[in-house]
Amino acid sequence: MNRKAYPLLLLIIFCLASCSTSDVEEPQPEGSAKYIQEVEVLEIKLPKPASLREFEASGLAWYKAKLVFLPQYPHLFSDKNDGLLYYAEKSGIKKIISGESISELEIVEIPFIAEGLDSIGKARGSGYEAIIFDGNDAYLSIESIDRNGISSYLVKGKVHGDLDSIVVDSSTLTALTSQTGLHNMGEEAITVWHNRVYAFHEANGANLIDTAKAFSTDFPSNVNKIRMPSIEYRVTDATSVDESGKFWVMNYFFPGESAKLNPAGDPLVAMHGIGETNDTSISIERIIELRITNDQIQFSKKPPVYIKIEGIAGRNWEGIVKLDNEGFLIISDYFPKSIFGFVPVKL
Repeated sequence: MNRKAYPLLLLIIFCLASCSTSDVEEPQPEGSAKYIQEVEVLEIKLPKPASLREFEASGLAWYKAKLVFLPQYPHLFSDKNDGLLYYAEKSGIKKIISGESISELEIVEIPFIAEGLDSIGKARGSGYEAIIFDGNDAYLSIESIDRNGISSYLVKGKVHGDLDSIVVDSSTLTALTSQTGLHNMGEEAITVWHNRVYAFHEANGANLIDTAKAFSTDFPSNVNKIRMPSIEYRVTDATSVDESGKFWVMNYFFPGESAKLNPAGDPLVAMHGIGETNDTSISIERIIELRITNDQIQFSKKPPVYIKIEGIAGRNWEGIVKLDNEGFLIISDYFPKSIFGFVPVKL
């Protein structure tokens, strides 16, 4: 998300801080919300530059046993090529989570080469939003804020060596026209399954589009829309898909965007309930399981994982991956700061 939007939205937060999240669910008598257990985030310390707000993380993805961190603007971290991505070893992450290590997480630079994409990949307000790997292939989403109505692009690249570099092929650039027309709302999350790349619009609420849609791309030649359930608030990243077609998306509500997103009644709250701090806060932080089946995407039967909210406006979680069957690793962007953490949930 564009950091320039935050100062104005922060003013709105303080006006809303004493209000309840009535648009989280259909109107109900006071005190009738069904509460389900929330999970606290175990923060994992990152070194610079990943610990800086300016790192502005946009996505996480596994490449084998290496966790790749995608900053929105890789070029800000090196004058060579087109900047840097970073990775951390899974073994190092697990040592910190288990308490075997108390050090900050070690991260390694990945040279990033994306010739011919400066106008969108390096433009302020645009930039890289998501990454996913399929073998040695890398797929990335790039947001574009311009006058042409195109909100996002998908592009394909290759991993060279053992993450010695990631090289993007600009000839694969594929435009995805915005489904909502909302400013600064593009295809924020992507995943891949059965040789198809799925791209998810950031805003999928029922009051914005009749039936939410994801782009399913036989990359890069064909782009077709497939149906999915309406998801209120913002979808900011997606995990990889398992053998049965299941995956998870990060779902976040920033209260300053209430007028923009115009949330409807939340079917997930009606079906499963809500976490207590998510009910009493003016934000929403949760992880939702979806499933690809019969060439469409559906909610699974599992309730969302609600993250215990801290602070007035919560945390804008922009990246998510599964950590085996132990839970999730998530990362925030510029707001309120760069936070990397573990969400312990048995999956």
